[in-house]
Amino acid sequence: MRTEQRSAADEALRKIYSFNLQRFRAESELVPPQNRLYHYTTAEGLKGIVENHEIWATSAYYLNDSAEIAYGCKVATEAMASWAMRKTAEKSFPSAMVEMLRAVFTSDLSDVGVYRPVFLACFCENDNLLSQWRFYGQSGGYSVGISVPTPQVGVPPTMMPEPVIYTAKWAKVVYDKVEQLARCQNALDGTLSTLMPPEVGKDIFSQNPEGIFGVKRFLAIIADILLDEIVAFKDKAFDVENEWRIVVRPRELYKEGQDDGGKTPVPIYFRTRNGVVVPYVKILPTTGHHTHLPIVSVRTGPTLDKNNAALSVNMLMQNSGYTGIAVTGSDITVRL
Repeated sequence: MRTEQRSAADEALRKIYSFNLQRFRAESELVPPQNRLYHYTTAEGLKGIVENHEIWATSAYYLNDSAEIAYGCKVATEAMASWAMRKTAEKSFPSAMVEMLRAVFTSDLSDVGVYRPVFLACFCENDNLLSQWRFYGQSGGYSVGISVPTPQVGVPPTMMPEPVIYTAKWAKVVYDKVEQLARCQNALDGTLSTLMPPEVGKDIFSQNPEGIFGVKRFLAIIADILLDEIVAFKDKAFDVENEWRIVVRPRELYKEGQDDGGKTPVPIYFRTRNGVVVPYVKILPTTGHHTHLPIVSVRTGPTLDKNNAALSVNMLMQNSGYTGIAVTGSDITVRL
């Protein structure tokens, strides 16, 4: 039987899918030390996590360091400029695509028209970190230990975002600027190389711009892959944190659950902080597999009375069905 030949645009899209799958597999192989990470929170935050069996992923545009996404966008545009210089002699479709990407990543992030939903839950490799305790100051603070099992084929994760049309991925934060640029360059090379043959650009431009093989579709996919990189970028000044993140957002090339075309509203919640309304989504135990979050430990902050704090935490954990949880206190001296 004769197999119908794929179009140039179809073939290019398949190659980008393959490239992205390789990226995803490589990222999935990263695991934290002892398969454990720590989420720092307040007393009220700890109470909500334990009693409601949920962790909040805050909109990336409202993090304590609100410049993080802007920082990542700047790194991405630097990588685009470097890519364009290497390809300066080539007036090609990929060169035009880079110019369109620059426009996307230099747009005003507060503009609703260019807003891309990104929600982050942040964790550290260290459960007794001075910089985190200083941040929580007189409120004491707690670090909640979460088990992060090594990914296995066919085994569902222990936690998933409530919005089923959003996907969640663990990401290890990158602090080194050279590595950040290299990762963006790799994303650009891996995607734009598929668009180099002249027949690819010709085929894409002959399509409906809004269609599955249209120029806007390719632009969205490449921007999506770059966004997947920059949400894990942070300035080197913060490298003591050894941070990991659960990144929750809609993705073009990888979806969990069912996307019903927007018929089901995405459950986004709001809280207030310092007079500002802050959006967040919930990360919950995987439905049908777990009823509790994979909490394995809680450390109380250094400004708290260790004995009293440990007693109340143990009572809280047991009252919410968490057993065998290691509760310890910090001995670090904090000057406030």
